[in-house]
Amino acid sequence: MASGQILTELSRAVRHTWAGLNEKILERSYAFSNTLIRRARVFNEGNEIRFALWKERQPTTTYGSYDQLPRVQREQVVEGTVKWKHYAVAIQIDGPSLRANLDVGIGNLLDMDSLRGLPTNKQLTLFGLVDRQMARAVEDLKFSIGADVYGIGTGQDGDRIEGLGTVIDTTASYAGLAVGDVGTDDVTGNNRWSAQVDTNSGTNRTIGLETIANMGADIRRGNESAEDIMVYMRNDVFATLQVLLQGQQRFESAALADIGFDNIVWDNMTFVRDEMAPANTMFFINHNHMYAAIRNSANFEFLGFEKEDDSVVGHVIVDINLVCDDRHRQGKITDITTV
Repeated sequence: MASGQILTELSRAVRHTWAGLNEKILERSYAFSNTLIRRARVFNEGNEIRFALWKERQPTTTYGSYDQLPRVQREQVVEGTVKWKHYAVAIQIDGPSLRANLDVGIGNLLDMDSLRGLPTNKQLTLFGLVDRQMARAVEDLKFSIGADVYGIGTGQDGDRIEGLGTVIDTTASYAGLAVGDVGTDDVTGNNRWSAQVDTNSGTNRTIGLETIANMGADIRRGNESAEDIMVYMRNDVFATLQVLLQGQQRFESAALADIGFDNIVWDNMTFVRDEMAPANTMFFINHNHMYAAIRNSANFEFLGFEKEDDSVVGHVIVDINLVCDDRHRQGKITDITTV
């Protein structure tokens, strides 16, 4: 009974100190994952994340006297599905560290009726150990998600986030749908389920503002009231952009600057540094159609502590994945020579 009480007290202390853990995850995290999580949509149920995609327009015609009005002949909406990805990070108080800092073993600690049985200085030392572990765990979780949102979901039996490596592609299937499954754009004739990719076949080349402006134009709908276009890149690509924009009128997003992100606003697009981005690449994201899905019951949840061998272990978990409901409005420029 005593061990359960001690573990409960420790877990309660962590939940109190680290209340709003999802907000802690956002602090000083990587630009793209930070933006996705800030715009996250919460899902409560289901084994998969399901979302609707418009496949084509409803039949609309003019008509005159005695003409038959149009009818819907087939389904205009298809459903995309992506799997939940489950992330966990450990917080561990190991026996050697406990004995070195408190001169108390795991068994002796768990046999106490309450943490108040420890002298005040040892209580503070114990909570300090836990806080350092939690701070490290939060950083490691941010790192994993920040890297994986650019990936293709491989590794660890395919359990990582299926990120931009899959979504921004002209041939790969995504969300259970092949490139040709969602029809074509009724203006350009391009596949709705194929991203915009400007590549030089693996050979780095110097790009100009025309290339960047063209990509921005390609991913805009133009009929949406407030398109949220952000462009993510490594530091050296960002430095190259700064050189290109010398003498150009540009601005800064104060909201992004306030949370620690260097950025440039040009041509109604916000350009941001993200060290997790692949080399020599700019990713153009229309956030009206891309966000993180997070399960409400696993929204960076601390599960509490359990005894495991000569240690006490707890975990923070999150059910998450990236969702894009319009690949046609996402793009990238690759093979960029940097300064």
